[in-house]
Amino acid sequence: MDECNDEQAANYYILALIEDALDPAGLKRLAEHLISCTTCRILVLWTLSDRYAVLMKTTALQCPGCESAYVHQHEVHVYERLQDAVTGTHVCVRGLDKPQPQVVVGSSMVGNPSTRRQGITIHFWCEHCKCRFLLTVAQHKGFTLMETELEEPAHDIHGGSRGKDTGK
Repeated sequence: MDECNDEQAANYYILALIEDALDPAGLKRLAEHLISCTTCRILVLWTLSDRYAVLMKTTALQCPGCESAYVHQHEVHVYERLQDAVTGTHVCVRGLDKPQPQVVVGSSMVGNPSTRRQGITIHFWCEHCKCRFLLTVAQHKGFTLMETELEEPAHDIHGGSRGKDTGK
């Protein structure tokens, strides 16, 4: 097979070969062409690397204390209310790291990360430095804001001091 010298033509050719590759004979033609055509081989690699990059846009949450990705959820709060309402629906699930989590439903908006609307607060603890921290999601004027913050006081989930200050 000939080398494709025009990138646009190569793109169309590759798409046609990929569609044709659904049957075994078409797959063989695609493989033979990729062996002989550097332009198409590069285009296929670019396409695959672009798709891989899209897949890899997921990022592990890191501890704000030590940047470790080994963190665990242990409590979730969901706040739902009409704009600027003083009360609404507050659902808390505690003990996510226990065999029997506890669910509490109330109407208080105390702790809601949004000053005007809905919010979510997820409590985490870190395996590495043992600190506790929050991930908050708040809706405000059309924006969804996400933030992490260390809990105060900065002690671990099991009641001890954080490792950074004590050398633990």
